[in-house]
Amino acid sequence: MNQKKVLKIFAMVLIICIFFSTISFAEEPSTWAKSYVDGLKSQEVLDDSFYRDYTSNINRQDFAYLSISLYESLTGETLQEGENPFTDTDNSYVIKGYNAGILSGYGNGLYGPSDLITREQLAILLIKTLRAANIDCDICMSTNIFTDDDQISNWAREYVYLASYNGILNGVGNNMLAPQDHATREQSIIMAKRILDQYASSDVSDIGSVLEVHYIDVGQGDSTLIKYEDYAILIDAGNNEYGPVVVDYLKDQGIDDIDIMVATHNHADHIGGLDDVLKAVDVKTIIKSGGEADTRTFEDFISCCIDESTNYGCEIIDDENMTFDIDENIKFEIIEMGDGYSNENDNSVVSVLSYNDIDFLFTGDLESDVEKANISLFPMDIEVYQVGHHGSNTASSVEMLNKTTPELAIISAGIDNKYGHPHAETLSKFKTLGIETYCTKCGSLMVSTDGETYSIGEGAVALNPDDFAQTGGLETEDLTPEPVSAISDVSIISVDPVSEIVTIKNNGNTNINMNGWKLVSVLGNQTYCFPSGFSLGAGETVKVTSGRNAFEDGVSTLLWCKSYIWNNDESDPAKLYNVGGALISEK
Repeated sequence: MNQKKVLKIFAMVLIICIFFSTISFAEEPSTWAKSYVDGLKSQEVLDDSFYRDYTSNINRQDFAYLSISLYESLTGETLQEGENPFTDTDNSYVIKGYNAGILSGYGNGLYGPSDLITREQLAILLIKTLRAANIDCDICMSTNIFTDDDQISNWAREYVYLASYNGILNGVGNNMLAPQDHATREQSIIMAKRILDQYASSDVSDIGSVLEVHYIDVGQGDSTLIKYEDYAILIDAGNNEYGPVVVDYLKDQGIDDIDIMVATHNHADHIGGLDDVLKAVDVKTIIKSGGEADTRTFEDFISCCIDESTNYGCEIIDDENMTFDIDENIKFEIIEMGDGYSNENDNSVVSVLSYNDIDFLFTGDLESDVEKANISLFPMDIEVYQVGHHGSNTASSVEMLNKTTPELAIISAGIDNKYGHPHAETLSKFKTLGIETYCTKCGSLMVSTDGETYSIGEGAVALNPDDFAQTGGLETEDLTPEPVSAISDVSIISVDPVSEIVTIKNNGNTNINMNGWKLVSVLGNQTYCFPSGFSLGAGETVKVTSGRNAFEDGVSTLLWCKSYIWNNDESDPAKLYNVGGALISEK
């Protein structure tokens, strides 16, 4: 072989090596998946070799191993292989899955072990695994859950809704399921962990079970759900109009009764929806702040409390120092900060949720003066803080933050709210102290923990304090200032209600990171959150499409949903907000 041929072959081999060296998958799970991965590892259901390439897509052979491992863990039974009907694989887990009625082939003796599985197929196969294990998961289902429901195959719809209702399957952000996307290894691990937490026998599920704290999007209000196995705590339920929203959220989580309901204080944006919840589900214990309010909202709430107590034996308690043991390693504690304050916010019920090494703090609308006066009562070294008073500059004192040292802050606030929450001053404190901050303006958030680690749900986008204008002075709830606006080179160029296309342009000279930005249909009260990682280049435009002909390429065209957003009988204004909730453009 001559020298030139040798050099060419060497060059080709080198190029191939370089190419394949650039292909890699995450050796560590995503932040939102970590607590599930760690929890499932501790249960020793899967071999260590399964915990790799977390962002890679799972294939049919990998799922066979996952499914049979789940089945045998749930039932305590070791499946036998039986006869192999396939010509393209002799994998024992595939054969077991086929003979158990979980897996099937394509016909002609083919299974397709290396074929990738979509998210809707993953839901189907997991439900089949539960059915094969004789676990009753065929209970009343929610329907039309996701904004892209029309993308779910008809033959998969039943399974997808069952998986969602049973708390196995969640969306991927912006309330989208993405049913035709290929499922990743870490997504399958999360679903497997949820199945074991709900259905495994106690000797398995008690090890590292995942606790979830859901910060429900109720606009300019508060509502928080704490969920651990079959135990549920609800803190507030937003304004009156959000009662049905909270009820639907609870149903989607499979919750029929609430062990503890906390009404932090008597303002409508906290207790307004609780009467709807009390009418819809059974509540065992209600903790309220004490005192009264001369409002119809308070009267409706108290009336439902009395009815729940009289007819169903619910216990009603005014807040005081008390502790509830949810599990051997989990406790929910009420910390009394005093009553009878002239400012109703300061009467808020303060609570701490502790699961081994992980602590959550909830303070309602408690303000800085009372925080500082009771500084000795606050716990040290919490991990997650639900920010007081929606991120107002009248709460979250430096003294309290230095005492509790939170790592993660969750703000519940409505887009375009009249108070300008969250305030830049508060976010500046968090930035200085290195506290990662999220807000429900982009939808509901969920933090999960196994008692050792915690993670925030998939698709969540951290706030950038620099996106917020300084509000100046102290905020007063009697004021109704205009929404905070920010100067930006990005603007809405056009809204075409016929073709269902909104065109947005970056008129500046630098690229704009649009992670967590929102496009809002004002008339329809519908919101699109720009996807994680999306950046609009200098001088470039992007089209956000909706309606039957909507499509996307992920670069210059983005898909909102297949439903009609702008094709209304009357003009529907569009508004664009940055990740901090500041109004950027309207058309």
